[in-house]
Amino acid sequence: MTDGYYINTAYQNDEIELEKQGPKDDDSTPKRAKWGNSIEFLMSCIAMNVGLGNIWRFPFVAYENGGGAFLIPYLIVLILIGRPMYYLEMCLGQFTSRGNVKIFENLAPVLKGLGYGQLLGTMCVASYYASLMAITLFYLINSFTSNLPWAECDPAWANTTWLKDVECVPSNGRATTANDTISSAEMWFRAEVLKEWDDISERIGMPEWRLTLCLLFCWIVVFAVCAKGVQTSGKASYFLALFPYVILVALLLRATTLTGAGSGILYFVEPKWEMLKTAKVWYSAVVQCFFSLNIGFGSVSMYASYNEFRHNVYRDAMVVTTLDTFTSVLAGLIIFGILGNLADKMNVGVEEVVKYGGTGLAFISYPEAIAKFDGVPWLFSLLFFLMLFVLGVGSLVGLYASLVTVIMDSFPHLKIWHVSAMSAVLGFVVGLVYVTPGGQWIFTMVDYFGGTFIFYVLTLIEIISISWWYGLDDICLDIEFMLKRKPGSYWRICWGIIIPCILLVVFGYFLATLEPLKYLNKVYPSYVIVWGWAILGFGVLLIPIWITIEVIKRSRWQGCRELTHSMVSHEQWGPQDPEMRRKLAEFKEKSLTSESTQQRAQWGSGLEFLMSCIAMSVGLGNIWRFPFAANKNGGGAFLIPYIIVLLVIGRPMYYMEMALGQFSSKGNLQMFTKLSPMFKAIGYGQVIGAFCVATYYCSIMAVTLFYLFSSFTSTFPWETCKESWKNYTEARGETCTDQNTNLSNLTGEKTISSSELYFRIDVLKQKDDISDGIGIPDWRLTLLLVLSWLITFLVSVKGIKSSGKAAYFLALFPYVWYAAVTQCFFSLNVGFGTIIMLSSYNSFTHNISRDALIITTLDTFTSMLSGVTIFGILGNLAHEMGAAPSEVISKSDGTSLAFISYPDAIGKFEFVPWLFAIMFFFMLFVLGIGSLQALQGTLNTAIKDAFPSIPNWKISACTATCCFLIGLLYMTPGGQYILDLADHFGGTFVIYTFGILEVVAVSWLYGLENFCMDLEFMTNKKVGIYWRVCWGVLMPVLLIFIYIYFIFTQKPLVYGDNKPYPIGLQVFGWSILAIGVIQTVFWFSYYLHGHREFPMRKMLERSFSTESWGPADNKRTEEWQHYKEAVTREREPRKGNWVQRKTAMLMGR
Repeated sequence: MTDGYYINTAYQNDEIELEKQGPKDDDSTPKRAKWGNSIEFLMSCIAMNVGLGNIWRFPFVAYENGGGAFLIPYLIVLILIGRPMYYLEMCLGQFTSRGNVKIFENLAPVLKGLGYGQLLGTMCVASYYASLMAITLFYLINSFTSNLPWAECDPAWANTTWLKDVECVPSNGRATTANDTISSAEMWFRAEVLKEWDDISERIGMPEWRLTLCLLFCWIVVFAVCAKGVQTSGKASYFLALFPYVILVALLLRATTLTGAGSGILYFVEPKWEMLKTAKVWYSAVVQCFFSLNIGFGSVSMYASYNEFRHNVYRDAMVVTTLDTFTSVLAGLIIFGILGNLADKMNVGVEEVVKYGGTGLAFISYPEAIAKFDGVPWLFSLLFFLMLFVLGVGSLVGLYASLVTVIMDSFPHLKIWHVSAMSAVLGFVVGLVYVTPGGQWIFTMVDYFGGTFIFYVLTLIEIISISWWYGLDDICLDIEFMLKRKPGSYWRICWGIIIPCILLVVFGYFLATLEPLKYLNKVYPSYVIVWGWAILGFGVLLIPIWITIEVIKRSRWQGCRELTHSMVSHEQWGPQDPEMRRKLAEFKEKSLTSESTQQRAQWGSGLEFLMSCIAMSVGLGNIWRFPFAANKNGGGAFLIPYIIVLLVIGRPMYYMEMALGQFSSKGNLQMFTKLSPMFKAIGYGQVIGAFCVATYYCSIMAVTLFYLFSSFTSTFPWETCKESWKNYTEARGETCTDQNTNLSNLTGEKTISSSELYFRIDVLKQKDDISDGIGIPDWRLTLLLVLSWLITFLVSVKGIKSSGKAAYFLALFPYVWYAAVTQCFFSLNVGFGTIIMLSSYNSFTHNISRDALIITTLDTFTSMLSGVTIFGILGNLAHEMGAAPSEVISKSDGTSLAFISYPDAIGKFEFVPWLFAIMFFFMLFVLGIGSLQALQGTLNTAIKDAFPSIPNWKISACTATCCFLIGLLYMTPGGQYILDLADHFGGTFVIYTFGILEVVAVSWLYGLENFCMDLEFMTNKKVGIYWRVCWGVLMPVLLIFIYIYFIFTQKPLVYGDNKPYPIGLQVFGWSILAIGVIQTVFWFSYYLHGHREFPMRKMLERSFSTESWGPADNKRTEEWQHYKEAVTREREPRKGNWVQRKTAMLMGR
């Protein structure tokens, strides 16, 4: 292992040994079969993945979980889990040219049981899959008649247990089924086809002979397709993959022309947005995507193992996953179009005919709908069940071939048709249990334990073993070597973080919601449940069982240390071809070398830097802070002090920070360390401030997302007062006012709007008193916080290829000039280190003077534009409520403006209010992403500068995780109070302190003259008197004055109804400030101690030395030194007293 990458020296040693021994005779070992061509592999994957789950499972799951809205979580899960996992499994099979058991055995011998566990689950699914095909075949055979047998009630059913207390209703009539009736389609399925028992407490019965023959025929067909492995299945794949689409198109044309089809399709696609807030919907999306793509079954990697080593599986993974989703949606349109016609003929709502999912949809609801067709119902029955049978064959072939491949990998000398025959016989014998009267009971049990539970556990182990144990860097290098295509950040993030984390959450949810297994609402007998747990237990225990077997085998010739090493080593991992192994080792070694010598990244163009700075500086501070600050501090008159402060502090400081970053090509931490070792504390202080702001900034984004999702509805949840709020308002002596309330009728009463109550009670679940603790994080906001950080991580993972925006601050201050300085200071994001960080990636000669002018001007323009917009909307709110503008504006500050007043105003819009709500909160979220990315970028760059060999994505993942964990504090019922505390001490006090130290360090200690010479050398432009006066006098003096004013006007921090913070939280707040300030003393003492052998004056000179300062490029450093020497010689020594000399310096003379 070298710098995070594994170099398999065993490959190289093997090659040396092979050269000594000479060529090896491999004629005795049969070569592994290959696909006839690349299309055969693609067709086989399509045939395997586009199966019964798309036709009968997806439509019902989508309908049950929000209709059209279900596509949102499903597509998100597909993009974050389905597609990356599918691509990874394809790559594993093709890279090793082995089935799943050998894949994991070669990765590490301790994982051999993981492959066998997956094989057990696959065989469980294959065994009951064949029984479904047998039932499908039975329906297909019985469709060859003009009178479908399930269309009418059969008198022979009168004595069955299914008609004990109910009445049979013919499916070809227009009558509807009620609680005391059962359709003939359901009766035929249960009484005639399955001969099902309603109780299996004693036994499950004997196999039904007709279904047994159908099951035998299914396995004969599958054996015929797989008799010679991929040589025969590859040829059959064309028909198995394409023929179902011919029938699907025919059914689509018929379904869309049926009466009532439109209502059925509309019922399927109509979004139920409120469902997106429930965890069950997201869980269902994961389950559907998981099994629709056969993830974790081993069949994907098995098919890929027969590819050529350089085959383009990237293209195939994109095609298959996209086509799988398309087919699911297409099937939904067909199924619900036909069910809409059924509802129309029965004169009932669509929801009354959609009773079943899975087998019920395929063998009850759909046959019942076909029975009501006016024209040739038998034809559409034939087409439908023929399509299901072909789809079933394609899927079963993939599952069945996994077993064949595992056996052939272990015993390559066996004849493949012998193995195929033996496997088919085994599958048939096991499948007999499903064609008994209790077969559907067993099918449901095996699907639950062997087809769901077991795959959650084993797939989680699989992704953790590959991404976290073997290493994400290593697997990405393997894939890059094989495909000559480097996996991008999307794949790395999904494999390394998103998939393991989401699967852990899903598995946790699965366990938390585990309920006693039932079939048709009847509890299983205990002996059947014992069998289910035995299947699961055996599948999981296969891992330690094979570990024990391998240990016993190896202990005969290996000591304890060698045995342990051989069990966990990756020495056998790699391509099957020895020559490829050797080239892989060389490729990895070369990649490591290039990684260690990688130069600092730079912007792709000057426009990228400009856009990033605009995005960073034009942010939430402009949208919701500036309008309120202007209104509270003189309205239009506020622009005078604001523009003055912008000119003498904002713009000069912005330009200074740009110049420092570009000149040094370092982030703020390394930049101040290079300027002088004693200034290192300034960099750390800014990092601490940026970290504090980043932790709570994302909580604002989480709340924004909550409002964004809540806006996808025609009626906002904050529009009206709720009964559940009554206790809250009565305890505070307030009256709730909603969208229809006229404030002029409530003169003298203490009121609170429904928007504010929704924000505080439903969204934040805010506590009035935090003396007993702040509570636990709200799960909804926590998930949205995760989503916000994931998006931020995606943006920042490539470093400077993403942009930032301004930081968000809640604190507001009372006086005009003080408010103007703080607004300008924080709106432009100066003092955080973000500007230094962004400009450090510029080329040395980039024109930052132009950029600083554009950004600061645009920032001011945006602030005024947002003020006009916001107050125009609040004016409309005041008009609608019959109140003066001051009554609604006075309450609007920071979060209140965004989450109370603005939603209140939008709710009164007469025209598509939901559209404006979505636009507003989407804008806030996008602004927040940029702002948060810039803050995180400051942290990332500080780490990257110190440890350049660490990949960007690892740094981003680390900082995002740390910030997320701390951000959970703000998701608690007392979170907003903690946010105010962190903002006051970490986001205001710390930033002010180190902003002053930054200006003093550069302008007074390093020297204004030196800094101006640096800037003139870099830009080839003389620094004018405006910049010199601002940097040398106005900025430091004004900032020191503001800081003193800030200290002397401090008041005890309060929360809620002016309650003082608990002592523990006050200590926490002061600790944040103390860490920032005390580290300054620490670094001062540290450097003095390092030069303690010198006299005091020499000690101070060395500690404040600027010898390390200069451009990062050595050649430019040499040119810069010559330039400074030449300028110093040319300039005459300044004469006169101290004032005259400083005046001459400020004038640039």
